[in-house]
Amino acid sequence: MQEVYFRKVGDHKEGQCIWGFINGIFNTKKDALKSAKKISEAANGEAVYALKNDTAFFGLKDLAETAAMKLQVYSPIVPLAVEFIRHLFSLSEKDNKKPPIILFAHSQGAIISERALEHLTPKERESLRIFTLGGGSFIPPGKSHPDSHNYASAADPVCRLGSPELQLLALAIYEGRKEGLPLDQIFYNLAMQDAILHINSRDPSVLQKYLQSRVDHYQKTYPQIGNVTILDPDPGKLMRHRLSSRCYQTILRQLIKKYSSEKR
Repeated sequence: MQEVYFRKVGDHKEGQCIWGFINGIFNTKKDALKSAKKISEAANGEAVYALKNDTAFFGLKDLAETAAMKLQVYSPIVPLAVEFIRHLFSLSEKDNKKPPIILFAHSQGAIISERALEHLTPKERESLRIFTLGGGSFIPPGKSHPDSHNYASAADPVCRLGSPELQLLALAIYEGRKEGLPLDQIFYNLAMQDAILHINSRDPSVLQKYLQSRVDHYQKTYPQIGNVTILDPDPGKLMRHRLSSRCYQTILRQLIKKYSSEKR
């Protein structure tokens, strides 16, 4: 793969985890490099490989690509992401220690990762650990390595736009558990909110049937957020999406420490 598609920050060290990064929407080259450098610094200066995903045409390119990927229409960034991920695999394969591939994806980077996964082999998907932070999509359970996980700040608006139904459920569970509510009660409260919005009938049997159908829906949807964690937002921040957010940086450092120690 030609380096025209990616950048390297830091120094590659034998046996290091293969750290990959895909930045989000509206990121300039400077923004993307700054984020990659933070990852490298957390990994004691180890190399971080970042897909080139710079903003262009005043953000119009970013919006067009995001819409195309969400609608599952061809977007040129996806095949480049597939090549990029396979390059990460090749780096691991060349290393005698065969270190794990860890891909961090922020914002639009999560959408790109989700689409790229569809073009990888089952073996490649099973070996790729993806961690999304403030992702415009959640990587579903079972679509990549079992360790893969999605992290979303409770104050991050992008997750609500990208995966609204799943984010609504995850947030409701996050808030309900803080109040000490059992899962069944959280599902029932959500169903009641739905009923207030959509049921006009005064017939109790109609209401009860609707409530049960919505509770069943949330119970069936719940496994889809088994690999989603809602994070406490940065103090004093009502809306915060940047990868530099304290809550996302804390998770990044924890993950880097975990895999850096495991590979030894």
